[in-house]
Amino acid sequence: MFGYNEAMGGAAGFGEELEEVLAGIDLSVGAGDLPDESLRELVLGLRRVIDRLEASFADAVHTLGVRAIPAADGTVDATTWLVRKAGMSRSAARAATRLGAGLAGAPKVGQALHAGAITPDAARLLLGARNPRTTDAWERDEAQLVEWATLHTPDELRTVLRHWSAGADPDGPEPATDPSRNELTIAMLGGRGIVRGDLDAETAAIVNQAIADMVDELWRASNPQGRANRTAAWWRAEALAEIVRRASGVEVPGSTKPARPLVTVVVNWEDLLQPRGRLVALPTGELIGAEAVRRLACDAGVARVVMKGDSQPLEAGRAHRAPSAAQYRAVLARDRGCGLRGCGAPPWMCEVHHLKHWADGGPTDLSNLVMVCRREHRLAHEGGFEVRPHPDGGFYLDRPHARAA
Repeated sequence: MFGYNEAMGGAAGFGEELEEVLAGIDLSVGAGDLPDESLRELVLGLRRVIDRLEASFADAVHTLGVRAIPAADGTVDATTWLVRKAGMSRSAARAATRLGAGLAGAPKVGQALHAGAITPDAARLLLGARNPRTTDAWERDEAQLVEWATLHTPDELRTVLRHWSAGADPDGPEPATDPSRNELTIAMLGGRGIVRGDLDAETAAIVNQAIADMVDELWRASNPQGRANRTAAWWRAEALAEIVRRASGVEVPGSTKPARPLVTVVVNWEDLLQPRGRLVALPTGELIGAEAVRRLACDAGVARVVMKGDSQPLEAGRAHRAPSAAQYRAVLARDRGCGLRGCGAPPWMCEVHHLKHWADGGPTDLSNLVMVCRREHRLAHEGGFEVRPHPDGGFYLDRPHARAA
């Protein structure tokens, strides 16, 4: 049986195991100074303890959500609660909440995980094999699936489950009718954008054909010298960028000129007049040179988010309830999505909120506006919460009535 096969139940047994792992090991001594056998014992023992703790943590997080404690504390779900209260990354918090929710509906998997018979990685693979099309087969075979997990490493188990899924779900998801699984992410890393996507077959075919057509157009328009040393992947990247450029532009009424893209630049206007090489920011927070902005501005509509000066009015006072386009861009440049600490929702999921409501005399000024996601905006207006500035920056949801009580 592959490791983790000592079943120890209950908090007492768990504590005894932890004491046994650490007994006789001086943790003040660096790992590099431990004898080989002690180092083996420490690494394997701590791994068992960490796995057991992770299982208990996932269960506790699930119970936290069931009891609606996150909502009572002003967060929309347990994942966001962990980000704000425990300082976890959103991906780690989401993994914990998903594991807890999955274990709640899989008693045999949960029992094996808490007993130390399988690892959290194996449990996640088992739970991941369950979907609306395999639920009946999965519940029928849960005990068998757990046994396989005790006999194989997670990498081996992934292959085993692939074969099991082929029998339990021979047709697989209908690609043309399952767009709900589509995903597209663009992550900034080292100043470059990493694009990842997962599309149903129909959508993928549409995107692929559009890129192929644009590659053909760009290739024919280029000179032979410019085609040298260019890979197919480079041409596809150029084609995708050109498709987006054309789609994102705004046509000038009465003009036959192709639409120009809109470039938003977060910068004091005077900075563009400074010597070459000065860095300015895009709304994503990525820095580019002022000269690059001047290059983009040669053939693009430029929306300046001016943080100082009076190039565009950012303070509307009581004259207007809704933020102007200039104010919206300024709030976006400042908050870059939900301004509530730990949320991380992107701008397209957000709305602009008045810290002091307009109906209560609050001005439509930049200092009174914050971008919040729709779910937390609803909590702020209908859940008895208020959006308040956090002393360490950003904002948070506070329940003043509960605090006063």
